[in-house]
Amino acid sequence: MIFVKNIVILANKNMIHKKLLVFIFTSLFGFHLANGQDSISLQEKYPRNISFTYGIGSFSVKDYYFSEQKYAGNMPFISLEWMQPHDRYGYRMGFDFQKSNEIENYTMTATVSQFSFYQDFLYTIGKFRLFKNDVYTYVGPSVDYFFYYNQQNFSGSGIYFDFSFVTMISAAVDLYLNMPLGSRWFIECNLRFSILSLGLQMPEVMLDEGEEPGTTVKLLTPFNGLKTSFDIGGGFMITKWLSFSLAYRGVFSNIIIRERVSTASDNLIGTIAFHF
Repeated sequence: MIFVKNIVILANKNMIHKKLLVFIFTSLFGFHLANGQDSISLQEKYPRNISFTYGIGSFSVKDYYFSEQKYAGNMPFISLEWMQPHDRYGYRMGFDFQKSNEIENYTMTATVSQFSFYQDFLYTIGKFRLFKNDVYTYVGPSVDYFFYYNQQNFSGSGIYFDFSFVTMISAAVDLYLNMPLGSRWFIECNLRFSILSLGLQMPEVMLDEGEEPGTTVKLLTPFNGLKTSFDIGGGFMITKWLSFSLAYRGVFSNIIIRERVSTASDNLIGTIAFHF
């Protein structure tokens, strides 16, 4: 009997310890994932919408096709996006475009363009608590097409190959978070990053004697072909059909096929969305 009693006491202690650990964990991190009844589909929470974004900010690039020096300058950001929610997932398609002829280093200027086309499939994974507010969480696969073009600005006679380009199509992952603050205000965050890509770089046109041209097409991983974008900001529902948001957007790419091309941009963006 004493032996059985000791087992019961030990089991109760273990149960208390487990409950205490769960309580400490949830208290320290301040959030919990919701169960299936608490999760909410995109179609229930967000109506179909189309949005236009414009931003201003800085841009920098190291294009080793020309030089290891960094070019930098101001570059605007323009985006058009379509969101179509469904019962089980949300479909999002968008175009991003950036161009500036004021990207320069100490001795040279360049006209640089970047273009992205992406398609996201977002699935709800529930919600968690943050600062006493619900944060709705969505994640899913994404397809991202990226094109970069660099045109050097100089004048001279003769034949010059004064431009370079890199293009990459990627299988990516997209994470979207939305935290409502009352009935009209909200905070949202989005992260997209490439997982596996197929890249193409402009071939070397003029080679020294005995120099190998190198590959121009390559299968890329995040270690040699990473493209990622990050957005975080807040918005306001002006009416049931119209919203405005202000956010920070950062975009970074590092692509190594034959020569390294690394780009980075920071933008303050404003978005107008029409919900219907």
